[in-house]
Amino acid sequence: MQTAIRPEKPSPDFPLFAHGSGQWAKKIGGKMYYFGKWENPSAALAKYTRLTSGKKQRPKTPTPQDGLPKPPRPDFPLSAHRNGQWCKKINGKLYYFGKWEDPLAAESRYLERKEDLQAGREPSCYNAGITIKELGDRFLATKDKARIRRAITLRHYDDLSAAVKFTVNHFGVGRKIHTLKPADFESLDAAFPSTWGTQKRRNVIGKIRSLFKYANDLELTERPIKFAVLKQPTRKEFGKIRPKSQRNCSPRTKF
Repeated sequence: MQTAIRPEKPSPDFPLFAHGSGQWAKKIGGKMYYFGKWENPSAALAKYTRLTSGKKQRPKTPTPQDGLPKPPRPDFPLSAHRNGQWCKKINGKLYYFGKWEDPLAAESRYLERKEDLQAGREPSCYNAGITIKELGDRFLATKDKARIRRAITLRHYDDLSAAVKFTVNHFGVGRKIHTLKPADFESLDAAFPSTWGTQKRRNVIGKIRSLFKYANDLELTERPIKFAVLKQPTRKEFGKIRPKSQRNCSPRTKF
């Protein structure tokens, strides 16, 4: 059988090519489209034009750089980080100084801490951070308002107060919360009395975690407090350790 000879394009800028199927064709978005027989290139072109005029352009594939704001001026000392903050690397370590939305505040914070950070010192402004006692008082004041509007019970508030008191006594009333490290929470976990059962540990740890989640949610520290190492006993551990006679009980947490 004699193979048909493919026709030449009717003009150099003709957007279609002669496909072996006997039609004018074009690959669009990775898919092959056919627009009409070789014998009628003008009809094929008209069909192609109708398709592409109503076809939306494929969006550009975003890159990590897309969406990052430009510095407000050429000599701005900070760079936009993908986490939504302005940052700068100092002595090989990356520091964050504030959100994209307020570059001037971020620059002011950077200039305030620049000399200390370059010298390897803790910035003096960090000393103005709140203490664990101040955090506890603020947290309990918020929870007391929740109690008054009956969002939580008096019993729940009392348990929160007892957990805060235990935490403050362990770390010391003057301890700045921005200085707390994961190792500090390990020591807090180790400080729980051995007489506490699994349920009591679970209740107390949950309330202590809510205290530090509150601090992170309100951004009371420059960097989030990392308390993840303070973990509640799992339900599997809880079921194994508790006596069967107590598994349907929910005793109040006492200190």
